[in-house]
Amino acid sequence: MKMLLYLFEILSGLKINFNKSEILMINDEEEWGKKYADIFNCQLGTFHVKYLRVPVSPSRLHLIDWLPLTEKCSKRLDLWKGAT
Repeated sequence: MKMLLYLFEILSGLKINFNKSEILMINDEEEWGKKYADIFNCQLGTFHVKYLRVPVSPSRLHLIDWLPLTEKCSKRLDLWKGAT
Protein backbone atom coordinates (compact mmCIF):
# COMPACT_ATOMS: atom_id res chain seq x y z
CA MET A 1 0.00 0.00 0.00
CA LYS A 2 2.85 2.35 0.77
CA MET A 3 4.24 1.63 -2.71
CA LEU A 4 0.95 2.87 -4.18
CA LEU A 5 1.32 6.12 -2.27
CA TYR A 6 4.88 6.52 -3.57
CA LEU A 7 3.60 5.90 -7.11
CA PHE A 8 0.98 8.59 -6.51
CA GLU A 9 3.78 10.97 -5.50
CA ILE A 10 5.70 10.22 -8.69
CA LEU A 11 2.69 10.54 -10.99
CA SER A 12 1.17 13.63 -9.39
CA GLY A 13 4.33 15.50 -8.46
CA LEU A 14 2.94 15.95 -4.93
CA LYS A 15 4.77 14.90 -1.77
CA ILE A 16 3.09 12.99 1.07
CA ASN A 17 4.33 14.11 4.48
CA PHE A 18 3.89 11.03 6.67
CA ASN A 19 5.07 12.96 9.74
CA LYS A 20 1.96 15.16 9.49
CA SER A 21 -0.37 12.29 8.56
CA GLU A 22 -2.60 10.27 10.87
CA ILE A 23 -4.24 6.87 10.68
CA LEU A 24 -7.93 7.06 11.64
CA MET A 25 -9.69 3.84 12.56
CA ILE A 26 -13.48 4.04 12.45
CA ASN A 27 -14.38 0.68 13.98
CA ASP A 28 -12.03 1.00 16.97
CA GLU A 29 -9.61 -1.58 15.62
CA GLU A 30 -6.78 -0.05 17.63
CA GLU A 31 -4.44 -3.01 17.15
CA TRP A 32 -4.65 -2.69 13.36
CA GLY A 33 -4.32 1.07 13.65
CA LYS A 34 -1.03 0.74 15.50
CA LYS A 35 0.26 -1.67 12.84
CA TYR A 36 -0.67 0.72 10.03
CA ALA A 37 0.83 3.66 11.89
CA ASP A 38 4.10 1.75 12.18
CA ILE A 39 4.05 0.76 8.50
CA PHE A 40 3.40 4.31 7.30
CA ASN A 41 5.53 5.93 10.00
CA CYS A 42 2.75 8.25 11.12
CA GLN A 43 0.57 8.81 14.18
CA LEU A 44 -2.62 7.08 15.25
CA GLY A 45 -5.37 9.71 15.43
CA THR A 46 -8.89 9.74 16.80
CA PHE A 47 -11.98 10.01 14.65
CA HIS A 48 -12.99 13.50 15.66
CA VAL A 49 -12.77 15.40 12.41
CA LYS A 50 -14.65 18.57 11.48
CA TYR A 51 -15.57 19.74 8.00
CA LEU A 52 -17.19 23.18 7.66
CA ARG A 53 -17.33 23.26 11.48
CA VAL A 54 -19.59 20.19 11.49
CA PRO A 55 -18.17 17.01 13.02
CA VAL A 56 -17.73 14.12 10.61
CA SER A 57 -19.08 11.07 12.36
CA PRO A 58 -19.62 7.42 11.51
CA SER A 59 -22.98 7.67 13.30
CA ARG A 60 -25.95 9.99 12.77
CA LEU A 61 -25.41 13.64 13.73
CA HIS A 62 -27.62 15.36 16.28
CA LEU A 63 -29.25 18.75 15.74
CA ILE A 64 -26.74 20.44 18.07
CA ASP A 65 -23.92 19.27 15.77
CA TRP A 66 -25.38 21.31 12.90
CA LEU A 67 -25.72 24.51 14.99
CA PRO A 68 -22.43 26.21 13.97
CA LEU A 69 -23.20 25.75 10.28
CA THR A 70 -26.81 26.92 10.55
CA GLU A 71 -25.76 30.00 12.56
CA LYS A 72 -23.17 30.92 9.96
CA CYS A 73 -25.66 30.51 7.11
CA SER A 74 -28.27 32.50 9.02
CA LYS A 75 -25.85 35.42 9.53
CA ARG A 76 -24.99 35.46 5.84
CA LEU A 77 -28.65 35.35 4.87
CA ASP A 78 -29.41 38.24 7.24
CA LEU A 79 -26.68 40.32 5.57
CA TRP A 80 -27.97 39.39 2.13
CA LYS A 81 -31.60 40.22 3.03
CA GLY A 82 -30.56 43.55 4.55
CA ALA A 83 -28.59 44.55 1.43
CA THR A 84 -31.68 44.63 -0.82
